[in-house]
Amino acid sequence: MFEITVKNTTLLFLLFCFTGCALKATTSMSPTKLDNTEVPGALLLYSETDSSNNESSVRMLVTKDILRIDAGPGGNYTLYDRIQKTLFKVSVNDRSVQVIKSSDVALQPDFSLNWETESQTSHAVMRDSANGSADATHHQFILNKKACYDIVTINGVFEDVLTAVQEYYLALANIRKQNYVMSENQQCKDAIEIFSPLNHMQYGFPIREWSSYGFQRFLVDYRQHIIFPSTLFSLPDGFSQIIQP
Repeated sequence: MFEITVKNTTLLFLLFCFTGCALKATTSMSPTKLDNTEVPGALLLYSETDSSNNESSVRMLVTKDILRIDAGPGGNYTLYDRIQKTLFKVSVNDRSVQVIKSSDVALQPDFSLNWETESQTSHAVMRDSANGSADATHHQFILNKKACYDIVTINGVFEDVLTAVQEYYLALANIRKQNYVMSENQQCKDAIEIFSPLNHMQYGFPIREWSSYGFQRFLVDYRQHIIFPSTLFSLPDGFSQIIQP
């Protein structure tokens, strides 16, 4: 357990697996060292459903230098160092850390990326108390004339967090490109996760997402101006490291 100090709260409503060659590190790598013992940031709580209809909770702690992704205190977690552009995947049971450096990979799909977008006001999320108008927009992303991905965004909010999440998605896409193998009937998934990772993030911060391949996610809770202990953004002592080249 750890304590989080909330200065001002605004409520709204990943386990990633990478394959490829890896080497046990002879020298260790560490996330960027934070200057203070307390770090300001934002907390996002998601509910996710994968294509097999398995539900899970995902927590994202967003700071200026590092993102932490986990399912709650005490378990495995991933740190994304925004400065080093590096992922640190911590396995508590194995007492190990997988270190994955993200770099630009010039890989193009063997299918077209012809995107169209249809947008309309959404009345499903929240309304302005003054005039009753909706404060959210529904965007549908259509790939090669087929519906692919939908999001609902809150207009003009969470811009700093949006930038951090965009950086994280781009890093994941480049890492996935390193070991990409094409599969039939998953052009939409590959486009969203690998070849156009920022396309659905261009209209604002998504509070709800759903796809043609079964993945769904919605933002259960969002808190700004939180003070985190800096230990949440460090690696455990005594864990071995495996560096993926």
